Amino acid sequence: MVGFGDLRDADWVDDGAYERFGLACYLGGRIDLGEQYGTICFADEDTRAGSFSAEERSFVKLLTQWVRYELSQRESQSELRLKNRVMDGAEIGITISDPSLPDNPVVYANDGFERVTGYSPEYVVGRNCRFLQGENTDSDAVRRIRAAIDAGESVTAELCNYRRDGTAFWNRVQIQPVTVDGEVTNFVGFQRDITERKEREQELLGYEAALETAADSIYRLDTEDRFEMVNDAVCSMTGYDREALLGAGLDRLLSPEDVERTQRCIADVLRCGDAEVMTVTVTVERRDGTTFPAESRIAPVIEDGRHRGTAMVTRDISDRRAHERTLTELHDASRTLLGAESSTEVSDIIAAAADEILDIEAVGVYRFDETENRLYPEAVPEATEAVVGEPPTFGPGEGIAWQTFMTGERRIYDDVTADPDVYNPDTEIRSELLLPIGDHGLLLCGAVETAAYDQRTAELADLLAASAQAAYDRMERDRRIQRRERELREQNRRLERLDAVNERLRRVAHDLVGATTRDEIETIVCEGLAEIDSYRFVCVGEFDHIDGRVTVDATAGASTGYLDTVSLAPSADGPEPTVGAATGSAPVVYNTVAAGLRDGEWQRAALNRDYRAVASFPLRHNNVPYGALSMYATDAGAFDEETCELLADFAGTVAHSLAAVEQRQALLGDQQVQLAFDMAAQPTTLFQFARALSVPVTVHRVVPRSDGGSLVYGVAEGVSTTTVEACGRESHDFAVLQATAVEDGVRFELHVTGPCLAGPVADHGGMFEALHVGADRGRLVVTVPSTKRVSEFTRLLTSQYEDVELLARREHGEPSQDQLTDELTDRQREALAVAHERGFYDWPRESTGEDIAASLDIAAPTFLEHLRRAEAKLVGRAIERGDIDPL
Repeated sequence: MVGFGDLRDADWVDDGAYERFGLACYLGGRIDLGEQYGTICFADEDTRAGSFSAEERSFVKLLTQWVRYELSQRESQSELRLKNRVMDGAEIGITISDPSLPDNPVVYANDGFERVTGYSPEYVVGRNCRFLQGENTDSDAVRRIRAAIDAGESVTAELCNYRRDGTAFWNRVQIQPVTVDGEVTNFVGFQRDITERKEREQELLGYEAALETAADSIYRLDTEDRFEMVNDAVCSMTGYDREALLGAGLDRLLSPEDVERTQRCIADVLRCGDAEVMTVTVTVERRDGTTFPAESRIAPVIEDGRHRGTAMVTRDISDRRAHERTLTELHDASRTLLGAESSTEVSDIIAAAADEILDIEAVGVYRFDETENRLYPEAVPEATEAVVGEPPTFGPGEGIAWQTFMTGERRIYDDVTADPDVYNPDTEIRSELLLPIGDHGLLLCGAVETAAYDQRTAELADLLAASAQAAYDRMERDRRIQRRERELREQNRRLERLDAVNERLRRVAHDLVGATTRDEIETIVCEGLAEIDSYRFVCVGEFDHIDGRVTVDATAGASTGYLDTVSLAPSADGPEPTVGAATGSAPVVYNTVAAGLRDGEWQRAALNRDYRAVASFPLRHNNVPYGALSMYATDAGAFDEETCELLADFAGTVAHSLAAVEQRQALLGDQQVQLAFDMAAQPTTLFQFARALSVPVTVHRVVPRSDGGSLVYGVAEGVSTTTVEACGRESHDFAVLQATAVEDGVRFELHVTGPCLAGPVADHGGMFEALHVGADRGRLVVTVPSTKRVSEFTRLLTSQYEDVELLARREHGEPSQDQLTDELTDRQREALAVAHERGFYDWPRESTGEDIAASLDIAAPTFLEHLRRAEAKLVGRAIERGDIDPL
């Protein structure tokens, strides 16, 4: 504070303020707010008679202090408002608690706290934040927070907290003490919702666990193609420790040539884009120096838009290569079979192939003697006789070999001595694989160890048995042909022509031996038959349901534009012969085309090209169509009864060859196609059932019964059980066995005696998936092997039902055969399916064994025996496959 009664005495006369304001006396004080803010002063132009009094000085001093206090308060409040606005605008929750109050309550909470937790600041203030805790909150973390607060220290923890609506979230809590003069006056808490981060961490942990436990070898290379991550499978596959691989290059496992090929593939992947995945086949060298073939799938690792490395999945394909080699050897054996000239030679080839290719320890080929009604061994290797001694013969009721031949179904025994029907209980043989060879006999395989035959061996043996059946069938056909040839030699020109046709067919059939594709088979057939003198033109075509017409796949001879001038679409006015055979199941023969000259355009087009006789034969195998084979001859009457029989047999041979090609392709792949069809209401029981209820009906399972009927399971929407049961009482084609109310309608079980869509689907090689029936139309979903063309299966449906349209198709990977259930008999599958649908495995059970037996029209003990055997097979097979740990 400064005070002068006369400024002249204070030497202020030179001060600018003195002259400017004319000051003579002055009393003032300085205002400091961290730094000088200003002054409070009292001045006059006249001097005072004496000095300022103590009271005057005290007044100015107090006034200065009061102004400084008010200015400080104003600045503090402004700063506080700014801080409040900043904290309220923060995305995270911020709280301030006062430990001097009981239970350390919250005295401030920002708006972000409400956004994070759902609790408003008004609710929070005055409470301890423990109300956020719940049943899954980590008590150890809570104790750690409490201990830090008690000690006046900072602490950070991640907790499972609960919002006001009860939902859980992960909360990252940071608490900082606020000290004044060394004393903790408050705690500031920061709450951040880290739920998404936690979920990502859990997801990453799951991915890491999946990578480590995956059966395939998975690893990652850096941008220099060095290993930077490998899972356990890589170490198991190669024999190297993880440490020995990390940081090493590809040359640790691959030859220089394979390293170069892999690096080229990686470069191609990068060039094609980050979504591209490529495959390369290499040879991997283990740590012990042994090698194996492997297939690697390569994908780039892109992070933040930059290439960070390469991800690779490698699989040992040794088994697949061995399987392919075995298939090739079986194919070669099949070709040899087609050249066999006697049934004994066929049997010897089959026995040798089973012994050498399939490495079967004991094998025997048995032929059925129709006269004696017994199975006789026709080919038994010496090594087999050394194990079993002199091979026995089998007659009615004598052992499981006779049973297998009678049922026509393959059987596999892990321990044949456990079966009460075993022919010789004291045999050294334990495992047995028995495969019927059509009506010709039986292929019997054995091993002294138990469970010697897996599913793949059984499938390969199936192929061998099928080849043997085809060879025996061919020989029977050859014998019939030879008998006819002897008769033809005694007849006139017509019979000589028949002999020439037959000879040509045999040559073509022989040429089919090496064919491996459908196109090759069709070309061989057309070109071979076109060499017959009177056959001017030969073609093979198939009906395409999508286009609604026959597509000609192969031709030979003189077409001269015939196919371009005729309609290849179905017609009610007598379609062109190829169309008629391709869309039907019987041959179409016109021995005198001129007789129908005025009947249609195709006859006129044929005669203009000197086609005087036409014959077209369906290509069908096991009731599955593969198209039609048509011949146009220059001789009227060229297709007499004997010739048509030969051509029909030959068409069967061609169809069998086409089916065999598809079967081989199916065994090498695992793709299936799911088809969805839209169809008009059909005169079948399921559509009648939906119309009677007047509500949508969905059928999800159909179980064939041994009496020719079916058990149908599904749901009727928006209807009562009383209505469903009443509908069953009014129908003669179906009976309602069970009706149970469910959330969206009624779950039902029907016994259907009338026609059912599932039957034709199964007959044509498809698998019934579902049928959705509405008021006027229905949607049928089936699955067929990918080797069966969509148009082909569609043709099967349209040949039996009207107004059918293919809506969609979807390819997906499925096993080509159901390895878990293919050992079951039809009765066992039926028992399992119905037990599942009727809730037999639920607890409490919805149906008893007696109820299910009644629906199957069998005795309860019989049903339970079927079920027991099916369950035993399934459990045993699951244990063998490793799906169940027996320990």
